[in-house]
Amino acid sequence: MVTAPTGPPVYTVVGNIHPWLLQPFLGYRLSLDRFYVQGFSSVAVPTDERQVLGMFNDIGAGYWLYRASGSGFISAIIPTVEAHVTTPLNHRNVNDPITIPDFVALTAGVHIGLANRAMLTVGVVVPVTGRTCSPSRRRRSSISAIRRSEPRTQRSGVSGGALHRLLRCAACAARTCRSTQSLCRWRSTAPDVRIN
Repeated sequence: MVTAPTGPPVYTVVGNIHPWLLQPFLGYRLSLDRFYVQGFSSVAVPTDERQVLGMFNDIGAGYWLYRASGSGFISAIIPTVEAHVTTPLNHRNVNDPITIPDFVALTAGVHIGLANRAMLTVGVVVPVTGRTCSPSRRRRSSISAIRRSEPRTQRSGVSGGALHRLLRCAACAARTCRSTQSLCRWRSTAPDVRIN
């Protein structure tokens, strides 16, 4: 996958950082009747060496609790759990212009099939490692992110856009690094990204 730098740059003390991201990935899926396991591994390689080189791993499992045999409004109910792991491969020093901590987040949710034409998914994500903030701030950040959908980011693809927001700026401006608020223009809800 290739993510173009369609949004504003990251403003840091060492200059603006605005790279392309090249992200090769490997995905897999194993289905056994009603049970399935799926996931992916990828590496985000920026075209600017000041940006973080990151590795992303995901594994999820689900179970088809209900499958409609005919045509009904609810066509499937599939509880699911996932684990997301982010590992920075460079820029681990707090003095680097951009850093991302190692972190793991667990997701639990349910996919609801609607008339065999659409899937409604509801879930909860809980960070289990890395820097976290209070639940009230997490909730406030999530609501803010829903109100601020960025059309430019959506054009670059869901995964690419989310990755760009993760690597760009963010949660630290709302949660931890008060000194960088004037530099941050994205204010995403990505896990804590520190910009010095």
